[in-house]
Amino acid sequence: MKKLFLLLFILLGVAASRAEVWTPVGQAEWHEGILSCWYSSYKGKSWKVIVEQSDERPKVLRCQPYSNQPTSNYNDNVYVYINAENPQKVYLDKYSYYYSDNNGYFPVYFYRVFQRCPENGFDSAYYGKIVGNIIEFPIGGFAVDWREQNSLNRPTLTSPSSYAKYSTEVHKIVLPEGVFEPQPESWVSIGDGTWLDAFSQKDESLPGTWNVAFEKSVDRDGCYRARPWGSDDAKSYYGDGGADAEAIICAENPDKVYMEKFELFGYEYSQNVPENGWSQGASYGKMRDGVIVIPQGAFKRRSVSSEQWQVEFQCYRDLVINLPEDYFKTPSSSGVYFGITAFNYDPKIKPIELLSKNNKADFKRFVNEQTMDDATYLYYSADVAIDALAERKYPDDLGSVAMITFTDGNDDGSLEKADLSWGDADYQRHLTARLRDVMVQGLPIDAYSIGLKGEDISDYNYETFKTNLGVLASKPKQATEVSNMSEVESTINEILDNLERSWVNKKVSCSINMRATGDRIRFTLDKTREEMNNNPDNSEMWVEGTFSRVDNSLNDIIYHGLTSTSGEKVVAEKVVADGKTKYKLTFENLRDLDGNVLETRNIEFWHRAEGSTAWQPHTEFKQDSDSGTETARTSAAIMFVMDCSDSLGEDFTELQRIVNALIDRLVPEGSSGVENIVVDSSDEDIDAPVEYYNMQGVRVENPTPGLYICRKGRKVTKVIIR
Repeated sequence: MKKLFLLLFILLGVAASRAEVWTPVGQAEWHEGILSCWYSSYKGKSWKVIVEQSDERPKVLRCQPYSNQPTSNYNDNVYVYINAENPQKVYLDKYSYYYSDNNGYFPVYFYRVFQRCPENGFDSAYYGKIVGNIIEFPIGGFAVDWREQNSLNRPTLTSPSSYAKYSTEVHKIVLPEGVFEPQPESWVSIGDGTWLDAFSQKDESLPGTWNVAFEKSVDRDGCYRARPWGSDDAKSYYGDGGADAEAIICAENPDKVYMEKFELFGYEYSQNVPENGWSQGASYGKMRDGVIVIPQGAFKRRSVSSEQWQVEFQCYRDLVINLPEDYFKTPSSSGVYFGITAFNYDPKIKPIELLSKNNKADFKRFVNEQTMDDATYLYYSADVAIDALAERKYPDDLGSVAMITFTDGNDDGSLEKADLSWGDADYQRHLTARLRDVMVQGLPIDAYSIGLKGEDISDYNYETFKTNLGVLASKPKQATEVSNMSEVESTINEILDNLERSWVNKKVSCSINMRATGDRIRFTLDKTREEMNNNPDNSEMWVEGTFSRVDNSLNDIIYHGLTSTSGEKVVAEKVVADGKTKYKLTFENLRDLDGNVLETRNIEFWHRAEGSTAWQPHTEFKQDSDSGTETARTSAAIMFVMDCSDSLGEDFTELQRIVNALIDRLVPEGSSGVENIVVDSSDEDIDAPVEYYNMQGVRVENPTPGLYICRKGRKVTKVIIR
């Protein structure tokens, strides 16, 4: 019997050791937007809940939101599990909430909640997104039904019933600060609108209408951003005092428009709405055809040095905002995603953002605010920079990822952040492995290092300095030692020249009629049939594969004289036009064997039947209608790791200038940093001279290889010259 008890004790101990451990991380705000589709008392309600974080799965949280909910329904200690491994695809496990009984008798009633995403068995993808410390779930993201039970056992959670309702409110969870590393929001420029300000006046006069640049959020529908008090019109009235004040306008619901809290001229302003934490507020604005009007009594105000809100505060008039003409369109979020890791002691990070003319001043301000100090946490800062690159969400067209590290010394202190058993060599091996193994949306990190011997580098530690440069580079040729700051700048520009060539996706599309399964297909991309003497083997650049009618695909593809990221199988797109059916095969990111963007000249289509050795040309294959090429700019991610140790001495201010020049190169004046500029051309443009400008807008008479702005009449594009 004793042995039986001992065995039972051991088994219970093993089970306990395997139980998941949850650690409280603070209070969150639960803004109920799920259950209001059934029970109107939940509408607009929010309350505090304790949040716990899994020790084994730190991106998974749980809470008991209905254990202290403020409606008349029953409290229930059911756990709701929040899965946030992907900040763009947050989902809640399905759950049931015991909300009512039958006057103390059975049956009892439960709400069953299903988020509509594949993880819960749906073919739809209604996910939440993390912006800052807020998780926001869209309207319609949850299916909710109710189930009566003749016991207190929770009902099964297979799939919602036919009478389920979809959620009709945005559901939000405001997490405690520091639970997750905040994910920067992506914004894209949408042009200029107008702003009739309501928050201040000067010399008893109110300002007129200002022209203001607006951005739109990629992550939140109907969310806009501007810095109206930093516009030229505002500065002529107020001066520079409000240049940094940011207005974020949330207009997803045109009948419930509100601004997030903001600071201006020593005051904090808060619109009186539940989204800003006011339980009794409903002072929304309205939007009609891009014109937003928020009434003058909609805001509260307090001094930034006070905790007391001025309830009686009134704006001077209604706030009137005219959004840009195409405000409802979200432009492409493609472009250069840039971040900076500045270090001496613990690294300071300017989070990776889509770089544009609207935020380049913020990056420069970050650079100019850095100061020197007497440490060089080189290894740890590179480690943190790799994490920042890997954790950011980028557009699907991300084409390259790079990390550029500048240092003037060896590591001095990173071991404080490392395992107690580590030495410098261990941290070096760790970084080498990370740069080799870490993938960013399926792409490797292309690492470059630039080293300038500082005052602390002499004969005894020079070899370590050289080793560190090699560790922080993906290839030996990408580790560069320089002798002065001028060479630092020229090396950075050379790196950018190489990177810009990788930011281009050359596509070739070929449309063919249906072929038989087993037919061999070849597309030659260089010569005419006459130049090949009707033999495609005389081509130097071709793509070849075997056709299959099962899924209209080309298989076992061979790329001769070129490379492509499309791989060994490409599935055709079925295109029906003018009563004709074609199958369009598209090959992505074509490059020559030196890695340059492929230059195609003439495209021909050949085929041979299974078992045949003779190639048949297709004379009806048309260059214009059946084949085509497209050159598109892809997105890129760059992290610049910037040594700010005091061994730089007088060179530090020059380093700041160089990094600011790098920002200017990535986003020249007058450019959004995202899109090519294309203007409808006319007959006059055909004969217009071609003019080239560098990315700083300076005209270049004899351009060398690199990225340029090309103008021909009224047509302006970005081109790469090799």
